[in-house]
Amino acid sequence: MNVDYAGIENTAALFAIIVLAGFAAGKCRLLSKQAQDGLTNLILFVTLPCTIVNSFHIDLAPTLLPRFGLTLLVATGAQALAQLVSALAFKRQPGERKSVLRYGLIVCSSAFFGLPVLATLLGPAALALGAIYLIPQRFAMWSLGIAAFTQEKQRGALAKTLVHPNMIAVYIGLLLLLLHVTLPGWVQAPITSVGGCTAPLSFLVIGSILSDLDPRMLKDRALIPFCALRLVAIPGVVFLVCALLRLPPEITEIATLMAGMPAGTTTGLLALRYGADERFGSTLTILSTILFFAMMPVWMSLFSLL
Repeated sequence: MNVDYAGIENTAALFAIIVLAGFAAGKCRLLSKQAQDGLTNLILFVTLPCTIVNSFHIDLAPTLLPRFGLTLLVATGAQALAQLVSALAFKRQPGERKSVLRYGLIVCSSAFFGLPVLATLLGPAALALGAIYLIPQRFAMWSLGIAAFTQEKQRGALAKTLVHPNMIAVYIGLLLLLLHVTLPGWVQAPITSVGGCTAPLSFLVIGSILSDLDPRMLKDRALIPFCALRLVAIPGVVFLVCALLRLPPEITEIATLMAGMPAGTTTGLLALRYGADERFGSTLTILSTILFFAMMPVWMSLFSLL
């Protein structure tokens, strides 16, 4: 996988312009909260599955399947690390805030935000491995993530995960890849077109979410430790382990970026549902998203050492 490191500045500018457009739309109320929720559902249930299916539209090289397995193994280890950190951190925080902090460490924006970032930074070839990386995150979201709020495992978590549209897209993509099936042009063209909307729509929604940030919430002392763990410590450990084990550079890059995604966009929504501090949850998502853009050039610079 060839990464155009010289184009990082252009990529950052692309992110910034689209996010600023979303920010302006949010401030002008062109993207209301209802519109944000609608676009988020559109992305998660329509455009992102198309992106995932399209990501498997590649030649099946002999080394690809072992790399799928290795990516899944690394993703499982990274998810276990996030769970361990969440269990040890923020023990002194009140219950309604501790649950939000722990959920934000367990569940990040690897699907909603991660895949568009991978496609933009590393190219379309990274999406197939990125989709495989998502599998442990999906299981964690519906089980360990919900348990952070309820203190008990969510019933039916396995069933919900297995039939999630993103997972179904992975099944379809893998089936097409393994059977060497080429979709007819009249089917492949709309899948490609709709999937191409994922990145710009995602960044527009993220920009509109950022427009709701209350500056007074940034004074909370728990925010910086959380962002340090979510954006630096967890992906930093993943990067070091992958580098020490001399894993393929593309797996190291994908795992590091996906492990260092900001808090999941569902953090505030689930906090509201389960009686936790939803404003604090939304602030976690917004601030960690802003700081992710600051960390992105750092990770890309480290990748050049591989």
